[in-house]
Amino acid sequence: MNTLTNVPTTAQARPRASGGYMHGLDLLRVIASTVGVYVHTANWFAVNQREFSFSDFVRTVLADPLQLNPHLSFTDVTIFMVISGMVVTHVADRERPGQFLLRRFGRIIPLLVVVLVISAVLINLGVFRAETKQTSLSFLDVLTGVTLAGFFTTPTVILVGVTWTLLLQITFYSYVAATMPLLRRRPWLPPAAAAALICLTLSLASGPQSDAVHRIGVIACFITLIFIGQLITLVRSGKVHVGTGLAIGTVHFGLFVWADKLGGYAYSGGGMVRTAFLCILLVLVMMYVGGPVTKSAFVKAWSARTYAIYLIHPVCIYPTLAALAPQIGNVPALLVALLLTAAVTEVLHRYVEMAVHRRIRRWEKKRSTSAPAR
Repeated sequence: MNTLTNVPTTAQARPRASGGYMHGLDLLRVIASTVGVYVHTANWFAVNQREFSFSDFVRTVLADPLQLNPHLSFTDVTIFMVISGMVVTHVADRERPGQFLLRRFGRIIPLLVVVLVISAVLINLGVFRAETKQTSLSFLDVLTGVTLAGFFTTPTVILVGVTWTLLLQITFYSYVAATMPLLRRRPWLPPAAAAALICLTLSLASGPQSDAVHRIGVIACFITLIFIGQLITLVRSGKVHVGTGLAIGTVHFGLFVWADKLGGYAYSGGGMVRTAFLCILLVLVMMYVGGPVTKSAFVKAWSARTYAIYLIHPVCIYPTLAALAPQIGNVPALLVALLLTAAVTEVLHRYVEMAVHRRIRRWEKKRSTSAPAR
């Protein structure tokens, strides 16, 4: 399984610290998205046995001293998942369940479908290879891949490997919507109940298992990190006592460790648990970071585009490197790949992601103004 890069947080609003908007999370998104692109680029060079000297620098300066995974894999995953839990919990506090789901799914699903359809076309053209190694796709393959049902079929059909994290987001959004009344009256209860459900799921998913059951175990493993983000927001807002939040968060982290050891659900190298712990600490620190860099328009714009970057960068980078690296060299090919990724990201963000977001908001506004007064 390809441990991905960027978990979409989808909401533009961010949790607010006592002093206002938490700009440090925007900068952290920029850093995490950069790490995510690096992880997959470095992996491509390693798999294709091509030299990538920047990997040696990262290993010497960061990975080896901190005993992290090779190529910093999973670092970006943890950061984005924790931030996702923080942001989604913040926006859920002021939305109705149906409105919450419409906005969240409206933000992630249309862009996901567009990118996966593009990837399916490229796979059938022989330009891109599916994560599950298919070089041609039937209509049924495309359908199961685009709907993410292919993660649970036999054989599996995964068009773009990074999309496995969308299963986590969909699960978390659905849980938040279902528990929204409790989240407002007894805010500690939903994350506590989630810990019990995760424990039960991991217990049932242990031992010999099919691919579908293993995938359920993966969701149960990684979603603990999103709930840790939820607890950070609940404690920050004063809705949950710090001691209660720390206790429930410790249980979730313990479940993540258990899942890593139990069934290899989190395995992407020997530094998984250490990486998760350090990244959670980094998020806690960055909550308080301010200054002109974090507040710049550039950082804000990049932060808003991290979901598009997350989805499209493998589809742009891998075929470009495969086609150009043997012809013009590694560095020039990588520069072309990054420029292509930036250009396609901008198009997708403007004309798919934000276009759908604006349409939903206009529909909500029209619906509210046309509703009869009570």
